[in-house]
Amino acid sequence: MLTTTISDFRKNIKRYLDNVTENFETLIINRGKDNGVVVISLD
Repeated sequence: MLTTTISDFRKNIKRYLDNVTENFETLIINRGKDNGVVVISLD
């Protein structure tokens, strides 16, 4: 499982999405206190 901030995600979107799709990682993007998004691969 990977965790990042929204700012870092924006800077490195390709790298993070490649990790999610190629390595079947789960990505948590923190967007502030008690707010966030989870990205998972369709596979």
